[in-house]
Amino acid sequence: MHRWYYVILIIVTAAMGWLGLSRLNYNVQVLDLLPQKMEGLAGTRVMLETFQKANRLMMTLESPDSAVVEAASLSLAEHLKGLKTLCHKVSARPPLDSESGEAAGQELSGMVAFALLNAPPERVAALSSQLSGPGAQSKAAATLEELATSQDPQVLAAGAYDPLGLTGALFEATDPKLLGATGAGNGYRSSDGTFHLVFAEPIEISTDYHVVTQWLQRMKTEGIEAWKKANPQFAGVEVRFTGEPAFRAEISNGMEKDMSQSVGGITFIVGFLFWLLHRTIKPLLLLMVAILMTNLLTLGTAGLIYGGLNVMSMGFAAILTGMIEDFGVVALHEAQAMKGATWPKVCRRVLPGVIWSALTTAFVFGSLALSSLPGIAQLGTLTALGILIGAAIMLFGFLPLAMKFKVRVKEAQAAQAIEAPASSFRQKIPGWCAAALLVACGVILATKGLPGIHRGANVLRPVESEAFTALERFQAKMEPPESKGEWLPIVSSGDSDAPVAAAMAAARATLPAAQAEGRITAWYLPDRIFPNATHQAANLPILQTLAANQTRLKESIVAAGYEPEAFELAHRVLDRILQWKPLPIPPGAPAGPAIWPDPLLLEGTLGNLIQRTGDRVHALGFIQLPPGQIPGDSAVVDALEKIPGLYPAGWRYLNQKILPLVREEAKRICIPAGVVLLALMFVVFRGAREILLAVAALLFSGLILLAFMSMRGMEWNFVNIAAIPLSLGLGLDFTIHMIYALRRHDREGGDGTHGVGRALAYCGLSTGLGFGSLAVSGNTGLISMGLCCMVGVLATLFTAAFLLPWAWRAWPRPRRGNRQVEIKVA
Repeated sequence: MHRWYYVILIIVTAAMGWLGLSRLNYNVQVLDLLPQKMEGLAGTRVMLETFQKANRLMMTLESPDSAVVEAASLSLAEHLKGLKTLCHKVSARPPLDSESGEAAGQELSGMVAFALLNAPPERVAALSSQLSGPGAQSKAAATLEELATSQDPQVLAAGAYDPLGLTGALFEATDPKLLGATGAGNGYRSSDGTFHLVFAEPIEISTDYHVVTQWLQRMKTEGIEAWKKANPQFAGVEVRFTGEPAFRAEISNGMEKDMSQSVGGITFIVGFLFWLLHRTIKPLLLLMVAILMTNLLTLGTAGLIYGGLNVMSMGFAAILTGMIEDFGVVALHEAQAMKGATWPKVCRRVLPGVIWSALTTAFVFGSLALSSLPGIAQLGTLTALGILIGAAIMLFGFLPLAMKFKVRVKEAQAAQAIEAPASSFRQKIPGWCAAALLVACGVILATKGLPGIHRGANVLRPVESEAFTALERFQAKMEPPESKGEWLPIVSSGDSDAPVAAAMAAARATLPAAQAEGRITAWYLPDRIFPNATHQAANLPILQTLAANQTRLKESIVAAGYEPEAFELAHRVLDRILQWKPLPIPPGAPAGPAIWPDPLLLEGTLGNLIQRTGDRVHALGFIQLPPGQIPGDSAVVDALEKIPGLYPAGWRYLNQKILPLVREEAKRICIPAGVVLLALMFVVFRGAREILLAVAALLFSGLILLAFMSMRGMEWNFVNIAAIPLSLGLGLDFTIHMIYALRRHDREGGDGTHGVGRALAYCGLSTGLGFGSLAVSGNTGLISMGLCCMVGVLATLFTAAFLLPWAWRAWPRPRRGNRQVEIKVA
């Protein structure tokens, strides 16, 4: 090859590699790896990204002493509020808490005003009538008397600074737990007081996991560590991080580290085994360069196709490193064994096997592009592209350069290639091994059954995860097992107010009857605080008339026995009402656009119930299922799923949809791959004998994988299911190379198990052990995928390199005179 050929190839490779690396995205979210049309995904995504906020960090504080935890939460919140370059917003108490501070007071007054604005008009008219004339003093006196005798947490929370009962509309429209009006457990602390939450949001909002990681590190050093150092009395309080920022940083960093370790591990194994096989450095360096060039060219091509690459699809690099090396190694072995070998002669000899191996395995991996899982689809496409590119690089780049070094096999090795046939006893060993394995696999599968399907969506969970641990502690402390049943979020979403309101109205028509019949134990919808233009047009004039009489109202509560400061909340609420402009609706005309809360109010507690993002409107409610019932078994959930614009949501609901997803994925991927595989077998192989041997080799390898998974109690999930096409692809790759070698050795003499078999052993061991390196990763899904891929690859290697030559000899091809049919490749 001319030197300019290699110069141009290097330049193109560098450019494509830069393009691909610049498009790589390590920002991994579990939802991004699931099908976008999956049931439950739309609602769960809205809930997590809109209501739980992608930038909100939840800190959990825990200690056996409830008084210490309470004091620690307030102290930490004050410390974080002082870090003006670190935190934008910090909260440790609900709005109705008497010590929540000025900001919480502003938030509460805004929520009360908005609740009154959207309340049923008859409710507002009754309140106005009750507070007219001397009624205001009577109301205040009644509230004071109730405050002195009542044990109701709601009365105790609001009565001291709401003598006029303005907060009643808010309590009717929202979940009191959000406001801190439910006694000991107020949404921020557990019922026993030993567990407390503190929320914080960063100054800089970013979805880049590098930025999020840096912020979390500063939160630990400047926030938690500095706070504990300044307050040694809180040194025993355990603080953990959870929430979307913590999950994003943990999963993305873990995936990047694990994938880097996998690619690095398999590269080291490839190089070490190559050196053991050849005891020479120059071809090894050329092989490493060829593999690197293949990966860079594939990255660049994929960057042009997709525009952005998910880190999940980066598993293709580990797969390619193991798959494309055999093109070069097998070709190099043939060059070593040929007398007077030249590159054109070696090419003509190995090209048929390489072409068919590359095409068949590329088709198998290309079937992954049919997956509805974005990461798996990208993985399949990148691997298929890489196999085709790698085959070309190995034959037209690596091989001619490697042959220039004139690497020769030792005479002992050459003699082994044409050694005498093995003894009768040795020839029977593979058959006995196959029979023993077949019996063992049958016993395991008969006693333990086939591997099941994992129902959870947490397969990307890190093995050691502070965020998941904190979340589990939150669920255990804030949602104790003795609670009445599982809470299921319900998201209403639409492009305007009307469809969201209609969805909630349809749900309200269903839920009361379901609760009365015992099919649910509780429910909540934010429809009474959701913007309602008709209610607003009727209520605003009445409320503004009431707000114009603040002086009289204040005098009334003082006359009833309150201090003047008790009017502060009412003053803020009424001032907020006066800021709104009237919304007159002519008789018979449809309601116009409704008044929405200001953005600052939506950043607080009210934003946990209703939100407006871009051109979308959302509302969040809940239902509580009876104890022991799961969402998949609930007729109420089935009915809610049929309401347009209403979406049951949450991880527990999503888990119920994982099982049919994995089954559908298996059909979507495996059936087309199997059809393509069989079709290509008829093209590549000669007659029924070779096809049946190839199919038997693949089935036997699959049986070993199933038995291994069953023995270890492993389950299929939407990550390790990629082991199926991987094992099929590699098994077919090894089988094609071996059958082509066996054909040649039938003509030329020898047993066909030394030259190519040795090369395949090198390729299979390096690939299998490389995937095995994922088994020591820190991610549950990657561990399962690594184990499945390792066993699948080693099983296909054992079958193709050890059992297939035995089966070839045990089932000899019928002779047709001296006629030989060869596949000619121009």
